[in-house]
Amino acid sequence: MANAASSLHHGLADTTARQAAITSNRLPMRLLMSVLFACTLAGCGSIGDPGDQIGRPLPIEYGSTQFGGGEHAPPGATEPPTVTASRGRVDVLGLINLGTPCYELDAGLLQTGATLLVTVRVTPVGEVCVQVVDQFAYRTWIEGLPSGTYQVVVEYVARGSEQRRRAAAVAVTVP
Repeated sequence: MANAASSLHHGLADTTARQAAITSNRLPMRLLMSVLFACTLAGCGSIGDPGDQIGRPLPIEYGSTQFGGGEHAPPGATEPPTVTASRGRVDVLGLINLGTPCYELDAGLLQTGATLLVTVRVTPVGEVCVQVVDQFAYRTWIEGLPSGTYQVVVEYVARGSEQRRRAAAVAVTVP
């Protein structure tokens, strides 16, 4: 009987030790998953090339001004971009000159206090494309801003590139 009780005690101790080991192995994984989830919600961008890290995604409208995308190109776009403010919102309207018409654009925001860094990223699409200079008109915007003065910096980056080009740096007041 004593041997049976001793076996049961050792069996329970082994089970408890195994459960503790499993739980302690889960903790680092849970922590990692929590950090990755929080980063995803915060718009940390992807891990890797700086050209892939553009911050929280922003809405963007764009189109080629010369090749079949003209109906999507926002009118009035300029180079350097125009930055305007209205109630709770900042708009950026600009032109990007590219070596081919085979690009997609997206935009992101990194905010540090009253500084808004708007990054417009260009991504080549397709493997074969006509080599001709094209212009892309784009409009992106930030909504939900409290009243105040903001320094808006607009930059361009190609996906997978570390090189960024500053297009504008403008102070605007959101009413």
